[in-house]
Amino acid sequence: MTDKLFSGICAGVAAVVWTFLLNVACTQEQPEIAVESVAIEEEGLTLFIGDSQQLHAVFTPDNASTRSISWSIDREDVATVNEHGLVTAVAKGEAEVTAAVSGKTATCKVSVYDNIVSVTGVTLPDKNLTVNRDEVRTLVATVEPADATNKTVSWTSSDPAVAFISQEGELHALQLGKAVITVTTEDGEFTATCDVTVDASEYTVTFETDGGTAIAPVTVKKGDMLQRPADPQKGGLDEGLYEGTISDPESGTVAFAGWYTDPELQNEYDFSTVLASDMTLYAKWDGEVQSPIELSDDTDIVNAALAYCNGHQSGEYTLVLASDVANPAWSGRLFEGKEVSLTVIGKGEERTVSRTVSGIMFEIWGGTLTIGSNIRLTGNTGGSSLIELNGSGTFVMLDGSKISGVEATGEASVLRSQSGQATFTMKGGEISGNLLEADQNTLSRAATMSFHWNSYVNIEGGVICDNRVVSTVDNQALAGAILIRHNYANFNKTGGELKGNTAECTAISKGVIAQEVLLYNDGAGQPPMKVDADLGPDDDLSNKNTGAGTPWVAVE
Repeated sequence: MTDKLFSGICAGVAAVVWTFLLNVACTQEQPEIAVESVAIEEEGLTLFIGDSQQLHAVFTPDNASTRSISWSIDREDVATVNEHGLVTAVAKGEAEVTAAVSGKTATCKVSVYDNIVSVTGVTLPDKNLTVNRDEVRTLVATVEPADATNKTVSWTSSDPAVAFISQEGELHALQLGKAVITVTTEDGEFTATCDVTVDASEYTVTFETDGGTAIAPVTVKKGDMLQRPADPQKGGLDEGLYEGTISDPESGTVAFAGWYTDPELQNEYDFSTVLASDMTLYAKWDGEVQSPIELSDDTDIVNAALAYCNGHQSGEYTLVLASDVANPAWSGRLFEGKEVSLTVIGKGEERTVSRTVSGIMFEIWGGTLTIGSNIRLTGNTGGSSLIELNGSGTFVMLDGSKISGVEATGEASVLRSQSGQATFTMKGGEISGNLLEADQNTLSRAATMSFHWNSYVNIEGGVICDNRVVSTVDNQALAGAILIRHNYANFNKTGGELKGNTAECTAISKGVIAQEVLLYNDGAGQPPMKVDADLGPDDDLSNKNTGAGTPWVAVE
């Protein structure tokens, strides 16, 4: 009895406590969630006199605390709205309903008609229209009758890539061509069309070169003719030895055969016709891309190429270098008794052939060795010249070639002919920044370039500049640029420049010195002559004409 009484008392107390806590929780004030925005679901109302329609407001956030809406309308003579958002049409006209809550508002347009007027048709002002590419124009459709109840229309284009039209009737001319623009009424689905032609005040021509050098697109005014562009090039050469003489490894060996209007290359384009549209022209090519000669797997490509050429009695070849070559392994007489011609050119950028061990780089006894564009010869040859010319050997420099940074001692020069009727021809390029230091008692002459006996020297172009010759030996012949050892040699300068070359002897007896050119006929009983002024491209110079009025002066 006592236990039951106690349990009942406990249950009663628990119920009282729970009720108290529940009342406390319910009486606590909940946080207010503010309205951020309000909108009306209906975008617009179309009513007839006497009709009603309910509007619905939407809150953001949807759990906003305040949901009391104030509805109003600006034309109560057209329609009314009650406190719940119910709109009733009163008379023909237009009005605007506003929903407001917590300072936020939304509106809805109301159109009231006295009766339904059905659409009977639609028209466009133009049946045919020509617009320029990139032009934007607005089309206006006329819905009939003028007082039709529902004047809503939609727009379509038969080819939006040519002419795109928005649902507001805004036409965008995108590319040349034709398209049909159609307007359709919502009421009755009546249609009207306009044939649109997109033209241009100028046309664009693009060029497909099929792997040849790229040609940028060009624009041509309407009514003008396309000017023929420079021919593209194809078949650029990789590093290697090739038959024939090639001046530009990028220009290739495939012949350009004209421009065609079709990828099948059946219809050649006539550049005398007036351009009437955008177009693409396609390049046609004749021939195959030239492959290099297969060389033996040798120590370096220069050595392998020289060995191949030296193994033939005659022929013209071109060596394309796409990398630098240090200390080419070739030694011995080059092209002796042969009529072989080898031209060396660099691909892409300047390629350096260097010699860092004592000795001659190239000893030419026959044929012709030519260095062309993007080739630089350099090195430290010790007591030897970089290039030795003998016999009937010929050495040629072209535009873009260079011999620079050479260091030599003793009687060495950058370029020297010793015997025979060798020929040096400088058509272009640069011989510059070379240092020759003569410090041997056996030295009899020193110069950047030294020519003996019956050799031929032709300076036709390029520049020989900033070379320096220094000697510590008494009574020697020094020239900053060119030393003509004997009057038997044939020296002619008809172009090119010689400037800034210096010769200096630090010995007590300074010997015979010239800053640019020295003619030194030792043993011939003739006094030495010199030219110590800079010589420009227009200054002709020959050792066969050293008389009055020439740049030659006697060495005192």
